[in-house]
Amino acid sequence: MNKINKIVLFSLLLMTIGCKDIFQDEKYTLIRTSYWESQLETNGYYYTYASKFDSINSKYLDVLFLYKNGIAIIAGGGEKEEMEALLKKKEFYNYIKDVPAAWGIFNIENDSIKIERPKSYGWFNSYMFTLIGGIANDSIIHVIKDISSTGKGGKPKTINQIYHYRKFSPKPDSTNVFIK
Repeated sequence: MNKINKIVLFSLLLMTIGCKDIFQDEKYTLIRTSYWESQLETNGYYYTYASKFDSINSKYLDVLFLYKNGIAIIAGGGEKEEMEALLKKKEFYNYIKDVPAAWGIFNIENDSIKIERPKSYGWFNSYMFTLIGGIANDSIIHVIKDISSTGKGGKPKTINQIYHYRKFSPKPDSTNVFIK
């Protein structure tokens, strides 16, 4: 092996060792606890309307499931009719069960809620993303902050999303490999 090849290999080894944190996903900071209170309904899903590409005329539905075991499924969004049809299909769970960013943990304290989940960050890892809001009543959540731990330097972003409850059955299974 010539001298240049050794230098290149040594440099790559040093870069790999020095960048090991770049390739690691962040861990959940919230602790999953069972939720047996009555502040929020859990026999369905919460939805909010979001505009795609900032177009006021283009309404999309974003969906959030909350479970008694402290798990949250952030189901993503799409056109209202398409999203509602997708949620009714068994294939929906088969799709989200392999998507780490779909799985989160929620905690409720008094009339406040925190929902934490990973969010994709480039090709190699993800960072944690936390939604913080208030509970208006058992069927309305008002999300006011979005905090991205690494991706945005941990600075809160003010948002204003109202999630409404819709009874829905059967909910997707909350069993997953991402949250213990």
